[in-house]
Amino acid sequence: MRALEERHARFTPVLRFTLLDPKQRRFGSERMSSLGGIDDWLELGQTGPVTELARALIPTLGTEQFFELW
Repeated sequence: MRALEERHARFTPVLRFTLLDPKQRRFGSERMSSLGGIDDWLELGQTGPVTELARALIPTLGTEQFFELW
């Protein structure tokens, strides 16, 4: 059963990092929002090195705290 689930699993991106400054390697962060039935990316206002953003934001995935980001 697990193999069948894995084969047909679908994933939707909910968090992304966008390169803002290639020289300084500064990234921005966004999360997906489905408010009002319209899917769109919300800027989180946090910028910096991708490692710092990832350490701060990835642990919130799958929690209520993730939906409070914005």
